[in-house]
Amino acid sequence: MKNRHPLAINILKIQEYDFSKTKLEEIVFFEWLVIKRISFGTDTFFYQQRRVTEEIGIKRTKLETLRKVFVKLGLVVEYGNVFNTATYTVSLQFIETFIKYAVKKEYQKTKTLNICKLHFNTKKPISIKDRKKIKFLLDDLNEVYNSRREIYNDKNIEQEYTYTGLPINEKSYKQLNELSKVYSNEIIRNSFVSYCDEVINYKDGVVKANMTNHFSSYDFITERFEVFEKHLHNYNINYSIKKG
Repeated sequence: MKNRHPLAINILKIQEYDFSKTKLEEIVFFEWLVIKRISFGTDTFFYQQRRVTEEIGIKRTKLETLRKVFVKLGLVVEYGNVFNTATYTVSLQFIETFIKYAVKKEYQKTKTLNICKLHFNTKKPISIKDRKKIKFLLDDLNEVYNSRREIYNDKNIEQEYTYTGLPINEKSYKQLNELSKVYSNEIIRNSFVSYCDEVINYKDGVVKANMTNHFSSYDFITERFEVFEKHLHNYNINYSIKKG
């Protein structure tokens, strides 16, 4: 659908905010968080720091100041060193609290209702057949993860990992279902081997997020499975087996 409104700012809507309490940068960052929450279809998502700056023009130091203000209002932020990302949890409670803080009283109820009704996700639910297929893939990836932990144990005399399970939720099924439309289970498995090795060997620098969802995440801006593609490339270049 064509965008009939070429201007970036809706002057009428922005006048609903109370500028005696809030600032333009806070409004831009808040609405960015709301948009990302809706587009990802979940309260929690991770994003590269530089991408936030590129998309809304707020420099890193200012962004950090804004995050501290928003944390006090209920935004949850966790930082990861890999890819310089931050994981955001944008709850309805945070949205309601920010609206009470930043929006003129006469507009608060309407704005809260309108934001809660926003919905971008038009994809159909995963079919039973596809869900079974992804469950099989998840079981396989779980075995991969534990087998790589065992390899680490064999090489490390000071500590060892025990058998565990990957974190899985509805988002895991959705993302892996999309990934499996492009790549076979074997190729996904190969990429996951590289991903697991990075998580296990560089655990202090891994993003504080759901491993399964981080691995299968899709970047809607670049239209790529960036984490998956990085580790598939690493597997293709650096992993080999002995002949015979």
